[in-house]
Amino acid sequence: MTSSNTKVRSYCVTCVLIALVVTLYFLMIVLVNSETGPPLEPEHSSSSSLIEDVRDFLHVPTMSSLNSNGLTLQMINVPRTAPLIVHRSYTCPRTMFPNFKSGDGASIKTHMRKYSLYTRQYCNTTGLMQMHFKFPTYIFFLETIATIVQLKHNDKILDWGSGCGTMLNFYQKKFNTTGIGLDVTDEAVSFARKHAAEGNLFCHTDGTRVMSHFKDNTFDAVVSWAALYHVRRTLQQCETVNEMVRVVKPGGVIFLGNLRTDKTQHYWTKRKCHVAGATYAKYSDARVFHISSFKRHGFFSIIVTKNSTGRRLVTYETLNVQRLKTEAKGSIINDSEE
Repeated sequence: MTSSNTKVRSYCVTCVLIALVVTLYFLMIVLVNSETGPPLEPEHSSSSSLIEDVRDFLHVPTMSSLNSNGLTLQMINVPRTAPLIVHRSYTCPRTMFPNFKSGDGASIKTHMRKYSLYTRQYCNTTGLMQMHFKFPTYIFFLETIATIVQLKHNDKILDWGSGCGTMLNFYQKKFNTTGIGLDVTDEAVSFARKHAAEGNLFCHTDGTRVMSHFKDNTFDAVVSWAALYHVRRTLQQCETVNEMVRVVKPGGVIFLGNLRTDKTQHYWTKRKCHVAGATYAKYSDARVFHISSFKRHGFFSIIVTKNSTGRRLVTYETLNVQRLKTEAKGSIINDSEE
């Protein structure tokens, strides 16, 4: 009888240990795939009201060529069946790889393996690597960013850290823009090339080391989402932003969104970067995108406006349709953090 009880107890202990191992395994998977925590969704009841809100509040222009309501990812990232035709002045810089650790201290190889996994997980589902957003939420981001950089029909765009390529493809269909996307993750660039809208070119390279490839005043706007903070050295972040200012046209706007890490936050809050020939402001992403979860994670954006005589400043206040102020050349506006 004693022997039987011992066997039962041993069996139960074994079962408990197996259950613990399985639980730990699944917890590790969740942690790896949920870098930004729980799903970050805007405080809106539906995707249709989301788009209506951003149009009413931010006055986002509606182009007849594309109605964002009811839009699906498959309508944006369409697999290519014919050779890509790009602007004759568009060429990729030579392929170069980062010579630094990523913003979280991981090696570049580890970083690229992680984002290759995100490419396979999210490019075909959300269109945005890493984040657990639903696609209508990402459309809300793209509409808002288009307003911030004041996109116009036929503009030329540089997407610094282009990921799946969804941002450039969306703007091509909505505004008939063309653009160049730079990204260090080979698998993401491969996906973007296979789904590139007409006129968009995607390049596999380190965006911090190849900006000299582009001539002065080439682009109407520069956009970047969740990318700059991966550059570990803040001085290199500053140098890269200055290069963005050089390649954007006078009066052009640069949007650097969804930034994080305490080091990056402190650097830009203290205004340690001198951006020559431009003005910039730093804002909480919770304030810009009206998503409370962003405040919890500490995400923020930098909006840079290249100086031009009589050019209107692009600040958060202008997004509220308040009176725009004429830019004082060379000035830097006050930080407007919440």
